[in-house]
Amino acid sequence: MLYGPHFDALTDLIDKPLAEYWGVDVELYEPGLPEYEVLPDKLYDAVVCTDVLEHIPEGDLGWVIDEILERSSKFAFLNIATFPALKTFKDGTNVHVSVFEPKFWLDLLKQRNSKLAIQRPIYAFFDVIEDSHIVYKGFRIDNSHVTELSCDKNRA
Repeated sequence: MLYGPHFDALTDLIDKPLAEYWGVDVELYEPGLPEYEVLPDKLYDAVVCTDVLEHIPEGDLGWVIDEILERSSKFAFLNIATFPALKTFKDGTNVHVSVFEPKFWLDLLKQRNSKLAIQRPIYAFFDVIEDSHIVYKGFRIDNSHVTELSCDKNRA
């Protein structure tokens, strides 16, 4: 939504759609929306993946992460929730089917990145519940080294 004409429905922090705000070309992929359901098969400077990986079954996480990393030449940016969603499927199963602590994700991301011929930095930001509040925890993965990033941990 941040990339289209209704970007301001989500935030008042930017005054134009995100691609225009950043001054970059953007291609969108969203398999649940017919207009974006074709997975681009080319290399990009960066791949941004937000609110996706926690919805992927654990058995599919490896190949999905590989597809993200293989399409980024400079870096990947991932945002992952680490707690159950408010929504459930009709059968009662939570829509966040892969709920794991940041350490699990960091280990998985390091492992998948290490298999690539050219490793690229991964910026991983996790939505975590601490003291009944959602906070951000950010990390940079470079090769197999993980650095915690300083960020405002309070989320509005």
